[in-house]
Amino acid sequence: MNATSCKVTVLRQSTVAADIRCLTVQWPDASRPAKAGQFFMLRAWAANETPILSRPISVHDFDAATGALTFLYQVKGEGTQKLAALKEGDTLTVTGPCGNGFDVAAIARAAGGKNGKIAVVGGGIGSARSWLRRAASRNCTAASVMSPMGWKLSCLTAPPSALQRIPARWVTTAW
Repeated sequence: MNATSCKVTVLRQSTVAADIRCLTVQWPDASRPAKAGQFFMLRAWAANETPILSRPISVHDFDAATGALTFLYQVKGEGTQKLAALKEGDTLTVTGPCGNGFDVAAIARAAGGKNGKIAVVGGGIGSARSWLRRAASRNCTAASVMSPMGWKLSCLTAPPSALQRIPARWVTTAW
């Protein structure tokens, strides 16, 4: 499926940690749902402004019912600083979805629910956590969902409280 480029509106932006932000936008194209493993190119500045390139940010979560598309990112340079300055109601340009991605529901079905096994592996700042929540909600038991993950930030070395309720075996590292 080809990516599309369009203006989107910021629904909310929150601070997760000192340099980690969670940005949710309204995705207008229901015919192009975002999947786990995909990313979008985000740009909150004019084409003739620096930085020259848009920023590739992985899909953190997508709610097909509402079109809410969420990105979890680390503020590191000029581009992500401009993204971090966005407020509710602001607009930015996104291009995507990019990459092949995968269907979490289909994987859970193929794994056989309670009899199958699913491994969700993540790293960096932990974008895979949201997709793990989806896999775990597909009637998978603690024995069927294992999630080895590594987070760069010490504040994220344990599953966040919202994820501690997920029936999964956790293996986490921090560096």
